[in-house]
Amino acid sequence: MSYGEGGEDSWFEGVPDLPEDWDGPGNVVRWGGQSMEAAVRCRHYKVARWLKDYVPYESTEGELETIIEIAVNDGAMEFAEYLMPADRQILEYIHERARPEAVGWVLEREDVRKNQDFGAYGIVIAALHGNLDLMQRLARTRNKRRKITIWPREWKFSIELACSRGNFEMVKWMMEHPLGPEACASMKDQCTFDDLLYKAAKSGNAELVGYLLDQGCDDTNAYAIRNAAAKGHLECMKVLLERCARCMYSDREPVESAVVEAARNGYLEILEFLHVQDPPLMHPCTERARLTSPKRRKVESTNIWWARSIEAFNAAAGKGHLEVVKWLHGNRYRGWTTDAMDDAAGNGHFEMVKWLHTNTKVECTKRAMDDAARNGNLEILKWLHTNRSEGCTHRAFSHAINNGHLRVAYWLRSKDLSVAPPTNRFWLRSNNQFDVLLFLRVNCPDIFTTEFGQEAKYDYSGDAARPGDYLIEGWLEQIIQCIPLRRNSAEHIKDV
Repeated sequence: MSYGEGGEDSWFEGVPDLPEDWDGPGNVVRWGGQSMEAAVRCRHYKVARWLKDYVPYESTEGELETIIEIAVNDGAMEFAEYLMPADRQILEYIHERARPEAVGWVLEREDVRKNQDFGAYGIVIAALHGNLDLMQRLARTRNKRRKITIWPREWKFSIELACSRGNFEMVKWMMEHPLGPEACASMKDQCTFDDLLYKAAKSGNAELVGYLLDQGCDDTNAYAIRNAAAKGHLECMKVLLERCARCMYSDREPVESAVVEAARNGYLEILEFLHVQDPPLMHPCTERARLTSPKRRKVESTNIWWARSIEAFNAAAGKGHLEVVKWLHGNRYRGWTTDAMDDAAGNGHFEMVKWLHTNTKVECTKRAMDDAARNGNLEILKWLHTNRSEGCTHRAFSHAINNGHLRVAYWLRSKDLSVAPPTNRFWLRSNNQFDVLLFLRVNCPDIFTTEFGQEAKYDYSGDAARPGDYLIEGWLEQIIQCIPLRRNSAEHIKDV
């Protein structure tokens, strides 16, 4: 880049004419059309203004349109007006993903009553960001004399968004607004009205849950109970069970999964609450009730909350919730599967693995070591190798190599636990890919064959190439010429 005679603050309007084969002395910067857009997307408007004022590149009309649109919807109106053509207006660039500040700016400066779409989309933006004041201001711009379908449609969608956010004040105001009954009637016609309750229970606002029950929502599918349990919202569960005590649930799956989701996410207080609850009423026409004998149905009903307690135990173990597992083992233990220790080991929960081994009869499979290798959990691998007899498969070494866990790969090799994968290539590429290839070249000549090197070289060229891959490709080109041609023998493929 060159300066003018005035020094660093004086710039040439263009770059010198340089031949295609120019290679110095000095440096030249060839600016493209994406620099300003990248700055604006990251909200670096001072940088973007500098690029506009000083860089010797003239943005195309399409590039400017994109940049202005991003700035307008981010609320950077001063910068947008600086770039905007004289015959255009800010309102033309606003879309449904705008920030509330952008909508408020337009609302203060322009008459939006003639653009009813803007007001309706603005309602959605206000709901998405929980801005009730902005929503009320926008609602006053609605043309009440005209039947405009976009307002009821976006009003309905905004009620759903407000329920998802647990915004009780906003939901109540929207329900009581003249557009509220129309939106609710539309949801009832489409059988989506109860979805509001499911969203509110997931948000954790017990007051909103109670209000929606007052408006006619019900939880016969038990989705609200499941959502509240999965998110640990105990007060919502209390409201739902108290208000729906005489309801007959029509679907067993969500009822049974409440305990599973609570255990998976570590909410011990939810499990303790359900532990002392009476079994909910189930409609006699539910699928499992139809297929179960009356005697069996009577026995099952007392345990419906805990019908999947084994799955709950496995889920809690896999997520490392040790206190939950201990409580389940002491209060609702009905058995286990190998998923408990396999998942705990794979996810790196060392204390869980040791507790299961010491205090229960839980077993594991080869997947425990395979998955531990995938995630680089070397200490767990060492412990399993010493204390368990299941071993691992060729996938352990492949997982370690694919994810760049070279200490794990070296340990597997040193314990004679690694075997060659059944193909000549690894399908994942880690961030330390050259270190991986160098490790295989030095430590695994049975894997780093000519065929493997050729396949790897192919991965570093063409469309799949990343910056710097040409250096690895060149290194491989030199290395594979020194490797004697041989194929992996079948004896390296068997499981350990």
